[in-house]
Amino acid sequence: MSAPVSVTEYTDPGCIVSWASEPRLRLLRLRYGHLVGRRRVFGLQIADARATDPGFDPVASAPERLARWTEAARATGTPITGRLHWLHRSTGPACRAAISARRQGRAVAERVLRRLREAVYLDGRPADTPDRVRAALTGVPGLDLDALLADFDTDRVHALLRTEAAEARRVHPGTEQAARTGSTPYPGPPVGEGGQRRYAFPTLVYSSAGRTIVLPGFRSVEEHEAALAELRPGIAAEARPLPSADRLLAEYGTLTGPEVDLLAGGRAPQGAVRTPTANGDVWRAPGSAAAAPAEEPVEEGAA
Repeated sequence: MSAPVSVTEYTDPGCIVSWASEPRLRLLRLRYGHLVGRRRVFGLQIADARATDPGFDPVASAPERLARWTEAARATGTPITGRLHWLHRSTGPACRAAISARRQGRAVAERVLRRLREAVYLDGRPADTPDRVRAALTGVPGLDLDALLADFDTDRVHALLRTEAAEARRVHPGTEQAARTGSTPYPGPPVGEGGQRRYAFPTLVYSSAGRTIVLPGFRSVEEHEAALAELRPGIAAEARPLPSADRLLAEYGTLTGPEVDLLAGGRAPQGAVRTPTANGDVWRAPGSAAAAPAEEPVEEGAA
């Protein structure tokens, strides 16, 4: 019997490369999630922008940051808003909301993280205060929003985030070399922060029987599958088939263009509302807690 494989994903709701990687990581979760032990660590990309820039202005800073994000979106084929209303002063509130959502089960936690990412990259309204967290997460299926909001600012959740942020700054020694491999616009070398380093987001660390494989940055599905196969030969034969586009849309409320291509073979779900963004389309379930359209929506199949 093969040794169990564990996968740790280091990420942050406010990371553009994590948003770009979501279709690929979503495929891996769907196909291999039942075969590996999974955990997600929130690394707190921005603790407080004013700690390093006392004059930080979230509105004035937004256009320059959006330009950088749009460049990344174009390099990775990722949908993105054409307007960022403000730049988050901290990604801490979104990280804490995502951590708190775990108490309500994995399915709810996945939907919450998805919406927190969409709030940034599709709405252009990062959830960086309690009121903005409420606005972003209103309507998420299965979520007890009042319970999350009562919990996410507690000492317990603050302590968990500190622990996870510290873990993200204990970088595996093989990460630097791993970042030199492959062909990707975002190879994910460790990020310097004063006198320490943290993982670039996302970074996935695969482990089994004392062996570790680190895959930092924006990586192909094939690279991730190769890591899994190296640690557990034959794992591909046990992978689950991908759900239909309609089922995927029902579960999460949205599918990006890259997800339609990668997960659904290019077939958009029936009855979905197609919403153009500044870089590609997003398909939304009617009435879902999805991102507000940047353009006038078009119902799939309509004239």
